[in-house]
Amino acid sequence: MTNPLLPGLRQFNDTCNVYVVSSKKESIAIDFGSGTWLNEFEASGLPPLTHVFLTHHHPDQCAGLESASEWPFAIHASSEEEPFLSPQGVEQFWAQRRAGGVPRSYAVLPAGIPGITYDTEPWTEIYWGRERLRFIATPGHSRGAITILANIGAKQVAFCGDAAHTSGTIHKPYHLEWDHWTADGVRAAQRGIECLRALKIHLLAPAHGPIIHDHVSRELTLLSRRLLRLGAAKGSICAGEPDRY
Repeated sequence: MTNPLLPGLRQFNDTCNVYVVSSKKESIAIDFGSGTWLNEFEASGLPPLTHVFLTHHHPDQCAGLESASEWPFAIHASSEEEPFLSPQGVEQFWAQRRAGGVPRSYAVLPAGIPGITYDTEPWTEIYWGRERLRFIATPGHSRGAITILANIGAKQVAFCGDAAHTSGTIHKPYHLEWDHWTADGVRAAQRGIECLRALKIHLLAPAHGPIIHDHVSRELTLLSRRLLRLGAAKGSICAGEPDRY
């Protein structure tokens, strides 16, 4: 099912929310999911898809891209995500995972995606025609996760991946467990939310859950405060109690 959000912006339902931004001549997608949404996209009459931008490496964002060795569009991701997306990086990840220890990710593709261009570094930008896409570091669900900012008409839209959900929550928060003894993942996620909170965002578009149209700053403030509390709680086995066996 497709959901028009703004002139030139549609949401397609898949294993994640796939967002398609269209000009008169071409379209770009934010995340890809399983790819089943392509049938509906092709029937929609929208301009052809030329670029796919990934917010992070989890299979629900991009597993469908493994199904072909080549695509008629360019695929982009942050270089920090290369160890979890490229075939070589994924092979090395699974070899290390079999050796045990705390995994560097809790959701990695089986084989990886060839041909990705790793050029969406945080705090950089790409021009798509005359439109600008800016990339903001919002780690947490993965260390290299990004939010993609786009100006669509008079609205600034933040495609935030899994950095935020709705009602001040995060989708599958166990991904913030970067290790089993510190709050590093939680603190990184909170810093990313603070970066978003400082921006004038008219529409927050997460990878899962409903689009946030109203009170975006209030939603992000609530999430930031909750992450701070979670980070403080993870600093002790039992907050407020002596550290003893």
